[in-house]
Amino acid sequence: MLAELSYVNLELGGGAASALQHRRDYARHMRMQQRKLGTATPLVRLGLWDEHAIMTPLQLTVALSLALGVDEKSIRVMDKGSHFFDVWIDNEGQWLLDTINAGPEHSFFRVLNAQAMVFGAKMVMSNEAALVAINDTAANPIPPYSP
Repeated sequence: MLAELSYVNLELGGGAASALQHRRDYARHMRMQQRKLGTATPLVRLGLWDEHAIMTPLQLTVALSLALGVDEKSIRVMDKGSHFFDVWIDNEGQWLLDTINAGPEHSFFRVLNAQAMVFGAKMVMSNEAALVAINDTAANPIPPYSP
């Protein structure tokens, strides 16, 4: 019952979910434009912390994928210990950065925490999202993808 409440709240509230859906549609359009132009998008990197100390990297990947509407294959989560996570998201770029950094009270965190609540977690940003150029990954390597 509690797991379903998060989905009901999203559907009834409308505001957060519909605003995020609008951003997803815009992102889809921008990805199509970037493919046509042959331009690459930088990675988005952010840090998250689970206040309830329950979330696993796989669960966080699923919650982020559902909250953002991005393919889970483009999300990499590394457990840093003490329930802190480093997250890298490929192929999204500036729209995602703007969405995530809009603030914890904004729609992204409400939708993310509605998804995380299914697992009993509550996510808090530990490091603000930033774009990471391909050249910068040498200093901060991205963990290999492991499904």
